[in-house]
Amino acid sequence: MAIEIEAKLKVQSFEGLHSRLTDLRAQPVGQVQQEDDYYDDPLRHLAGGDRCLRVRKESGSRGRRTVLCYKGPKHPARYKVRDELQVEVNDPQALGQILEALGYRRSITVRKQRQLWQVKDCLVSLDEVHGLGRFVEIEGPDEDAVGQAQIALGLEGLHHIPRSYASMLAEAAPQGRS
Repeated sequence: MAIEIEAKLKVQSFEGLHSRLTDLRAQPVGQVQQEDDYYDDPLRHLAGGDRCLRVRKESGSRGRRTVLCYKGPKHPARYKVRDELQVEVNDPQALGQILEALGYRRSITVRKQRQLWQVKDCLVSLDEVHGLGRFVEIEGPDEDAVGQAQIALGLEGLHHIPRSYASMLAEAAPQGRS
């Protein structure tokens, strides 16, 4: 099982970050639009156990794809660290039908525009999340690499947000849908 290690930082704008990325010789990876449908059972066993089941539909400079992802509970750590399994699927409608046949229902949808950059060992995402604002996510092989990337980007003064976009959006829109 893969391990996801990431820092999520709320920013007011991306102004200055593009020039900082250029100064760091970061490599642009692409721009994508993502629509993330989160599924849970009626008793919310996944969310209640700090786990999630997500279907991500992505389109952009890297093409179109759909990925089913399971994320386990967060590990105690400086940043968000959790087990992650994902698989690409070629029939998103059938996948949704399978999940619903198993008793899962779509609980929330998160939509975002994402610019992706490679900064040394880390993948940096500049996210415009509908209903929440702008964020920078730094995902790397270990906490030290993530912390070093945060400093290199000039974002060391910002505190990491351990919550998912889905949980923040659910809180912002109590009806549970976006």
